[in-house]
Amino acid sequence: MKRIVFLLLVIFYSCQTVEKKEDFTEFKRISLSFKHLMSCKSLIVHIEKYPKGNIDVRYKYTPHKGCNADEFSFKSYSIDSIQFEKITESILKIDRSNIEKESQTMGLDGISTSITFYEKNKNTIMNVYDIWTPTDNTEKRKLNDYMSAYKTLVKLAHIDADSLF
Repeated sequence: MKRIVFLLLVIFYSCQTVEKKEDFTEFKRISLSFKHLMSCKSLIVHIEKYPKGNIDVRYKYTPHKGCNADEFSFKSYSIDSIQFEKITESILKIDRSNIEKESQTMGLDGISTSITFYEKNKNTIMNVYDIWTPTDNTEKRKLNDYMSAYKTLVKLAHIDADSLF
């Protein structure tokens, strides 16, 4: 009887899946979006790391009410690997378990934000963090790391993140 119980325990523990910590240190692409439906304000930032090592930032900002988004074209420039590492580090600090909970929450103020990142050498989306108005009760909602990463990405468009909200 003891052998059967022991055998069942061994089988049970060997069948348990170990949660693999995903390695997000090798990003290929990172994107940010901000939309405010009430004021028509929007921001899109794309960062792409190419195989030869160059890193490009493209952004488009529609700043005010009644603005036609098509009037504004993407602007672009390059950043170095140190800047890219800082961006990556800020995203890695985000508490994924809390973001998953917050992603299921909807607000009624028309503001939505998201950070999306893609794995190196793949075009599949690794993760999308969609959060409504992260400035609302940031500490209570445990969004400090998200806001830090978000502000880091918004700065790439030469905009003060606080002016968006």
